[in-house]
Amino acid sequence: MERTHSQSQEFGLPDIGIPFEVLFHPHLTNTEKILYGFIRNLSHSEKGCYATNTYLAGLMGVKSQTISNGVAHLKEFEVVNIVYTTIDKIEHRYIYINPEYPKIYNEILSEKGYKNINRGIVEKLYPPIKKLIGNSYITYKNKKDSKKSNLTKYEIAFSQVCKTIPVNWNNSPEFLTALESYFIHRKQKQSTLTQEGARRMAKKWSEYDIDVIIAAIDMSVENGWTGVFPDKVEDVKSQVPGKDPDQIISENFNSSYSKTFRKYYVAAADLLQKPTDQDLSALAQNMVDLRNVIKQNQSDKVQANMDIPSAGGLVREYVNWLDVQTWINTIEPNMFCVDHKIFQRFTKSYSSDIGADVMEGTMV
Repeated sequence: MERTHSQSQEFGLPDIGIPFEVLFHPHLTNTEKILYGFIRNLSHSEKGCYATNTYLAGLMGVKSQTISNGVAHLKEFEVVNIVYTTIDKIEHRYIYINPEYPKIYNEILSEKGYKNINRGIVEKLYPPIKKLIGNSYITYKNKKDSKKSNLTKYEIAFSQVCKTIPVNWNNSPEFLTALESYFIHRKQKQSTLTQEGARRMAKKWSEYDIDVIIAAIDMSVENGWTGVFPDKVEDVKSQVPGKDPDQIISENFNSSYSKTFRKYYVAAADLLQKPTDQDLSALAQNMVDLRNVIKQNQSDKVQANMDIPSAGGLVREYVNWLDVQTWINTIEPNMFCVDHKIFQRFTKSYSSDIGADVMEGTMV
């Protein structure tokens, strides 16, 4: 049945309720907690919460961008799940409360303990606060017990990684040896890894093949890095020995567009400090790959919208954006990757400037 009414008409003027898992979340702002309350109220139907950012912004008296950022933050911490559906060529967003979130919150709390819950609330309500936060108190007691067993933060984080990665990885001596050397390396660098940080890191690792992660860990230890960067391994694998940048570009594009794309490449190469021949070849390959991935993933809506740059145009805008960033002293070839945090920061900034998602075409 076609929907002809707004969600506010379906539910009436919404009130809100905020469960303790969200109310005492150490990383969410008060605005995001209130936003969660409205989303929770509006997600009781099977369709979830389909209110627009504009409608939610009106309820809270904030800007639509604040709502957009807040929804993204709630999704990042796995408080909500988001589903996008296209109906009659119009994209609709549906937000659902994540039923698994209380378990995730307990893991955060076991890592942080009471001290990182809003201290003012704890001081005013303690000891009744124990009843309010329910099972989380048991989790905190377990945390104290773990201290008595002399488990270090590194050992707790190591255990969290082993619990989060694919089960069969725990049967790989090569992986476990690499993981152990990585944690020894972090301990030597005095760089602690929290339990939640370990969980998120291991979850990201699970998106790659185990061989890539082993190579990435070895690369990090060898170079003295505290982070692990699987994309750097992929970049090295993607390099084609013996090919110069012009050859890489010409093999991927026709002669007319090859000349245009080479201008973007030259501008990017000028941003590198003391580049080697290998750097230049890697840069060309990564820029070509970036353009191809963008082209494959831009929606039909984007391709029909002349106000949003095409894949090649977006690469050009990315180079121009990097050129004016005062906080960056140099760039690296691996920055030209859709999964790189710098490129994701650019697309978010550029999307905000033009008012539409450069990959999906939806309003931001």
